[in-house]
Amino acid sequence: MCVVHAPQACAFFALSYVKGTAPFLNLNMDTYSRLSKPDALEAHDVPRTFADAIMIAQFFSCKFLWIESLCIVQDGDDKREQMRRISDVFEASTLTIISADGIDPHHGLTGSGPSSPRASRQTVRDIGGLQFAVMAPKLTTAMARLPWAQDGWRYQEAMFSKRVLVFTPLQMYYACKLTSFSEDLCFVKLRERARRPRNMREMHPLYCASDRHFLLEQREFRLPQHWFSYAPLVHDYSCRRFVNEADVLQAVASVLRAMTSPRMEKYIAALPTTIFEYALLWQSLEPATRRPCPKSGYPFPTWSWLGWTGASRLPHFYVAPSNIYPVVSSWMFLTPSPSRRREEPEVEDDWEGPNAEDEAKDQVREFTEDEVHRTLLPFRPEATPIDQEMPFQPTRWTTWDRIPQALQETNPFFSDDSDYFLELIPDHKEEVSRAHPLIESGVLSFTTTGRRFTVESAPMEWTYKEFPQEKTACYRVRDSDTWIGTLQLPRETAKVLLTSDRTEVELILLSETDVGAPHAPNTS
Repeated sequence: MCVVHAPQACAFFALSYVKGTAPFLNLNMDTYSRLSKPDALEAHDVPRTFADAIMIAQFFSCKFLWIESLCIVQDGDDKREQMRRISDVFEASTLTIISADGIDPHHGLTGSGPSSPRASRQTVRDIGGLQFAVMAPKLTTAMARLPWAQDGWRYQEAMFSKRVLVFTPLQMYYACKLTSFSEDLCFVKLRERARRPRNMREMHPLYCASDRHFLLEQREFRLPQHWFSYAPLVHDYSCRRFVNEADVLQAVASVLRAMTSPRMEKYIAALPTTIFEYALLWQSLEPATRRPCPKSGYPFPTWSWLGWTGASRLPHFYVAPSNIYPVVSSWMFLTPSPSRRREEPEVEDDWEGPNAEDEAKDQVREFTEDEVHRTLLPFRPEATPIDQEMPFQPTRWTTWDRIPQALQETNPFFSDDSDYFLELIPDHKEEVSRAHPLIESGVLSFTTTGRRFTVESAPMEWTYKEFPQEKTACYRVRDSDTWIGTLQLPRETAKVLLTSDRTEVELILLSETDVGAPHAPNTS
């Protein structure tokens, strides 16, 4: 066994695993020649997960196995391009082997053999001559807290895989687009299903069992009604973590590209622009912190879930774009040019500590007013939504055909030479379009209305589903003495904002919805 250049269109397996922090064998410029020699891997300390995956590939008579650390030169000049195309690898693979519970490649594929045994066994009891067994939870439940499901880079590998073989501490699972199986599953043959009436076949647990462990149930992100797949993406992906949190957009870019193809969608900061009012309805499921800036130095927006660490969700079960009525007549998106890096901050003399300069760079620097006026230009995302079965009003975007009079009067950069900025817009548009979907930063400009209400400081006894009540709470919003709605806030934030029994706040109107009441307002 060795590292080789596989022939085109060959059948191969791929391995999906958590890299962890412990050192392990990988391909680099120094080891390339050694690992390419016949039987080279036998002479090296191959991590247990790699060895188990090789054994499985041999069991299925598959000659080729793709492992990122051994198939991409880790210090090569083209590593960035290779990493961008990893989704193509997993989409082309015959089978993806997933090490779900491994914290690093030394863990092994649990249950694959004597070298990687399971710590738990299935409970089986004989009652009245019949054997009863405790079944494992469905795959999505079993994986929820495992290391692989927490790793952000692994998300795209599962989404693009046609078939997956998943190793967990409890059992092994298999899933493909059509069906799924596990070790505790009693499969009913198709001819046995046909003997029973249709309604009995649909209700009987054995006939439904093949759907119990379906990992790829959220995989249909190419559907025209993409809010049904975009909402699960936000929920499933936002809870994952990264060694470098600034990688969040890079790691999901391939999925966004795939969602772009069938409907000519555009994404800004990972929000779809044709249903922007709907995408803005994301909610944090836990207290969130600002995500560090990407390599460009410009911050992820506060108005996108991309800009915050922690799990988020969209209200996809009871609100859809067809229920949203835009109030903002047109949005303007101002963004820096992708080729322009932000100037590094100056470290103050009184900044203390041996790593003061690095710590200063890690701070999330929001846009200053000067930067908004001097370095940001408007970009109009020209998406072409296809016909939808459920009607909705596409978001309206605009750009400058002339510098607004208000900006010319208040901004010295525009008043000095307004034509110069207008000349930059065509080239800016082309550059940002080429960067799509990696449009990671920008400012929203729009005109709308607002209204002032009062919010009670005392938290309510209940909270919304999935929100942790010990960290967040619901607070009543009142118009005079009439209870008109609720605000979901982190308890620590509420202590700072709600300083009296009833605190006056201003809510800005972004859209209206007919869920619950005709044209009820959606505010932010």
